[in-house]
Amino acid sequence: MNGSGLSQAGPLPTERVRKLARSWAKQGALVLAGAAGSGRRTTADELVAARVPTVETWHLECGAETKTPYAVVDLLGLLDDVASDAPLDAVAEAIASRHPSATILVEHAEHADPSSLRTLSLLARRTRGIRVLLTIDAEHVRLRSLRQVHGMPVESIEPLDREQTLDVVERMVGARPTYVDAHLLQELSTGSFRGIRWLVELAQLHHRITLDHGRARVLLPHLTEAEPVPEWSLRPDLIQDPALQRISLVSELPVAHLDELGIADRCAELEREGLVRLSGSRVVCSMPAMAYDISARIGPLTRRSLLHELLEVLPPHSLTDAAATVLCRHAAAAGIEHADWLMSRALADASRRGLHDDAIVIGDKLTQIDDDVLPDLVFSSVIADDAVAFEKRRPHIAAASDTATEAVGIALAIGELRRGPASLHAQALDDLVLAASGRPATAAVLTGYRALVRPGIELDEEEMTQLVGDDEVDLGTRARALRALAMRAWMDGRPVAAREMIDRADALDRGYAVDGAVSLFLRVASELLRPDADACADELFRDVAPGDASRLRALLGAALGFYTAAVPVSRMHLRRLLPNGDLHDPALEPLTLAMMAIAHSMLADEPGALAALDAAADAESASGFVSAGAHHLHGVAVTHLPTNPQRDEGLACYAAAAEAADELDFRFLAAVATYRRALESAESRRASILKSLSKMRHGDRPLDGLPGLFADMADALDSHDVRALVGMAERLRSAGLLHEARVHAIHLASSAVLDLPDRVRRGVSRIARHRLHEPAAADPSLLTPREKDVARLVLDELTDREIADRLHLSPRTVNVHVGRILRKLDITGRRALTPELARRSGVVIDDPS
Repeated sequence: MNGSGLSQAGPLPTERVRKLARSWAKQGALVLAGAAGSGRRTTADELVAARVPTVETWHLECGAETKTPYAVVDLLGLLDDVASDAPLDAVAEAIASRHPSATILVEHAEHADPSSLRTLSLLARRTRGIRVLLTIDAEHVRLRSLRQVHGMPVESIEPLDREQTLDVVERMVGARPTYVDAHLLQELSTGSFRGIRWLVELAQLHHRITLDHGRARVLLPHLTEAEPVPEWSLRPDLIQDPALQRISLVSELPVAHLDELGIADRCAELEREGLVRLSGSRVVCSMPAMAYDISARIGPLTRRSLLHELLEVLPPHSLTDAAATVLCRHAAAAGIEHADWLMSRALADASRRGLHDDAIVIGDKLTQIDDDVLPDLVFSSVIADDAVAFEKRRPHIAAASDTATEAVGIALAIGELRRGPASLHAQALDDLVLAASGRPATAAVLTGYRALVRPGIELDEEEMTQLVGDDEVDLGTRARALRALAMRAWMDGRPVAAREMIDRADALDRGYAVDGAVSLFLRVASELLRPDADACADELFRDVAPGDASRLRALLGAALGFYTAAVPVSRMHLRRLLPNGDLHDPALEPLTLAMMAIAHSMLADEPGALAALDAAADAESASGFVSAGAHHLHGVAVTHLPTNPQRDEGLACYAAAAEAADELDFRFLAAVATYRRALESAESRRASILKSLSKMRHGDRPLDGLPGLFADMADALDSHDVRALVGMAERLRSAGLLHEARVHAIHLASSAVLDLPDRVRRGVSRIARHRLHEPAAADPSLLTPREKDVARLVLDELTDREIADRLHLSPRTVNVHVGRILRKLDITGRRALTPELARRSGVVIDDPS
């Protein structure tokens, strides 16, 4: 693997490599067993490099020529003037006398001759200065004899799971990647260390690695946009393979058409070799990263020839939407005309994955706009704020089927939510409702979604419920009615009820891209407010693929980062949504700028926070929902300013948000804004505010999940129920909502009216000390003793998990310490922590001599 500027870290944690080095030094021999691409050679290089540099190293890669007696030791140059038929002891003694100190590295030892292996084993046992290191395929039968016959210790290097992928990428880039990026890297590489390194280098070549306070985003391009790729290949011997070339240009191929493509026999061979596998009725690369590597290296003439063949052989609906997108993009890049059916499938996939500009471009190329693509085109034009594209589709809406009309109506309702009641989408929605008056079920769905986004119109929940239970109504219509009820429940502050409804809706029918967007929002936002941060993350990143560009996922990811105290991750998500970001969304700028101000505040960047707040104030919105949310977020930002919190301004913002939420019938926002207002208010005014929040807990639409917990807190605060309040802080912390737990704990610890026992106050203070910002400087007294311990181990290139084991802490606690160190020293990643900076900050570093 060629150099790339990345750290040359191997697959094993630093501490494990050190243990292996000690074991190797003690026993003289070691076998590293792993599959191809496991990183066994990289680990071998780390071990060899750890020896004294003056020790001579002998290296050999075994092959067909190393099967004759003593072939390996001969090719290593160790048999000079030694008869090849001499006794084993004599051969070993002669080699030891000439080379009393050496490192012998033999790769692919499964191909080594037995005589040489016995000689090397004897050398390692008898001669202290000689160390033997072998690498071998983990599945080869020779491995057992190395362990049992030759007595060599074997260390297995297994495929990396997601947690190990987090550690490996952290060592490569110097900052811990997000869970979604690690999950995607692990999935595309199938845990192969070589595959992960190749993908990280690919992201680096495309300038898609960003660091922020010890956290990293590693974003991969779409399969069709992989060039340039790393100079080195995952499997150079397979680049010209005809079957893999065809698979990589589509990402998958239906088994039924392999014969027509002339690759059935070759695919069978590749399957036996473990290079391809069956996924349902389709053949895919066993390691999806191979498709990147191979497709990017196909020459222009060969590419055009293969694409013409694939387009001619593969019939409509033989591919998934994702595979159709890959084929369609490759064909378009090569200037090859392709059928409407392929473009229609690609359009649907692009709209679902947030590639709305791409969807609009594809739509302009279609010769016919039918019910299969119309809702996706309208949805993409709404999210892309492309009025011209929307006006092109208006004539087609009148002739749409009931189910397509409903999906179009939902897209228009989202447009009104984003741009306000005076937008062209709001007028189009009114026209659509009027035109559907003769179709009761469709009219009910359209009226229901309009009621959700337009103040003064109440959702007829009884009508929606009847629609859901009517077996004679289309499944798509029933699912949309159920999603409307779920959205109403979520807006009412009942996320638990909303989560149950959305599961039922998706089981009925998943619908178009706009239906999927509604479901995604409700799944993620409901899990966040249940509260269950881990389940929220699972839902947010389910089915994410390289090249996805969902603005909704970015916004929800930022929200999750705030709740879980992963503020740098939030900031990286938000940067993509702001001007100059690849996901810039003008309609949501007031929200994203206010959220960015929160992130800057929490990370002690007060000038950045104030600048973002000024920009948010200038970015006015005609949407009542966007404005109300921006008011609330503005309040959070100004009350979190690190040196000069503006509590009066924050109180005014919370009051404005709660008032607007009441007008919008948005009880969840009203509850959260009221809760924040109560926490920031003086003790004398807090009781009356808390009583208004407490009333929301009861009635015909009782709050549940986190909103219900806020209402319970109001009751407990009003009654000074210390046990209940402490229990709620612990519940927030255990649910992963670290920021909310911290805010609540700070209030408890500082309250003058709560009589907390000393033991309870200490426990609450531990939660409250989860600081999100510190002043930046290099001062011996700046870091705490524990932070200095952690910093010293960071310099040793240990991961969070290794540091946790060494210091008897949890990995999450270590991650918090690392984040604090980076913020205090004003550096962006672990690799920026130099020994010099650490010493100036009071860290005692062992003298390397």
